[in-house]
Amino acid sequence: MNNNTFMVGASFLNEDGCAEIKTIPFDSELRIQIAEMLTKQYEDFRKLESIPYDGRYKVDNDERLTISSYTDPDQTFSEFQKCCSGQGCEELVDIEGLIRCKAILIALPGLSNHVLVQRFYKTMIASRDRFFGCLDGKVFTRIAKSVFSFGSTVAGVYDCSAKALSFRSIATIRGALPKFDEIYAPGADDNMMNQFFGNGLFEQESAKAVLDRDSKKISRLVWLINDSKVDVAAGVDKFKTIDRLLNMGCFQEGKLCFPHDVKRIQIVLRTILGDVFEEDGKVFLTNSKRPIDPFPSPAQAEASAQ
Repeated sequence: MNNNTFMVGASFLNEDGCAEIKTIPFDSELRIQIAEMLTKQYEDFRKLESIPYDGRYKVDNDERLTISSYTDPDQTFSEFQKCCSGQGCEELVDIEGLIRCKAILIALPGLSNHVLVQRFYKTMIASRDRFFGCLDGKVFTRIAKSVFSFGSTVAGVYDCSAKALSFRSIATIRGALPKFDEIYAPGADDNMMNQFFGNGLFEQESAKAVLDRDSKKISRLVWLINDSKVDVAAGVDKFKTIDRLLNMGCFQEGKLCFPHDVKRIQIVLRTILGDVFEEDGKVFLTNSKRPIDPFPSPAQAEASAQ
């Protein structure tokens, strides 16, 4: 890659679950227009404050997460760099081939050693069988050929020299990079889940109900608690204050009874993790400036239902 490189690649999953890159050819005039649009997206992304990624899943609108030594576990970026250096990547031959695409990768002139990442969805393809256009200026008819669009924002940027990956959202980057989860957002396995929820501080019937949900969001939080070597007893004690302030009513006969919905379970686990704090009687997630709204008490919920 150099300062004259322009390359767009579509990323797919191969049989090993790694990235397979196909290039998307554009004519020279369109390249200029696309480069201008994507450069603006990059500049907007670059203005975001960089926050070190620590496994938490939310940043404010003016922030981005950064992994300073990204290992490229699915070879997404190494394979794309091969394409940029002319090592014989396959070209995409039709729009329909993008149906399985996970991400669009972009190298732009003037941004040597930077790869822009956009998450790609099937909804970004306009199929001639499903979409219609005004082709002759008078009536609507089927579009002549299938088309696709770029996303409106950059999902992430990889610095090839520093081997640093920055991204806006953990959920979006997980979808774009096939093996990101294995290294950077793993979930707890069955043994870890059973051991955690078998804690005598928890009411066991509600704990079993959480296990039966088989939720990835919950298993990742349990993995983070375990990996951080958190004092669970201290976290449960801290949650007593959060429980009261948010009207959650999670304690029965001295034991923590897990709620039924995932949102409230996450608040419990994130409090134990140390990712929730109280200030002036309000409850905040560590990466949010907006307080969590208290939940309706049972009496309020009943009155609302009536």
